[in-house]
Amino acid sequence: MTINEIINYLNEMPSSGFAVHCYDENDDFSDDDDWVDTASPYTRNDGGRAASGRKGSAGDCGVRAMAIALGLDYDACYKELAQANKDAGRAKSMRRGIMKSDFDKVLARYGWVWHSAPKFDGRKARCSDMPAGNVIARQSRHFVAVIDGQPHDTFDSSGKMVYGYWRLP
Repeated sequence: MTINEIINYLNEMPSSGFAVHCYDENDDFSDDDDWVDTASPYTRNDGGRAASGRKGSAGDCGVRAMAIALGLDYDACYKELAQANKDAGRAKSMRRGIMKSDFDKVLARYGWVWHSAPKFDGRKARCSDMPAGNVIARQSRHFVAVIDGQPHDTFDSSGKMVYGYWRLP
């Protein structure tokens, strides 16, 4: 079936009184300005989790974010953050995440500083609003590495509100 046959079929289907024209049949698609930018809003990156031999998923977003943004080994980040959890009186594990205050202490050892998210009239800050370079953004129940405004994670969190971020001064 050709594209024109599909469009004709769709336009003949019952609707609420008007035809749906989803395609300009006179467009030859030769002009790049006609294309909508469909680039992915995020880069899929597990921070080295799979390469470390781990399987499945876990609440290890802090580990992934730290490994990606700081360019460190996943296992080293896991061990350091798990120890921070233990030092705070919680289980020595990263499968259930880490508190912001404990994550902040670890990142401070590397010289990373907390900043509040930028303020906008009528909308919340998103990953695309983060400053250039590597940052770690804090979202609702999530940490994500953001590189030049694009989240690097195992799922697309680009639409989530950002409360603040860490970066090198």
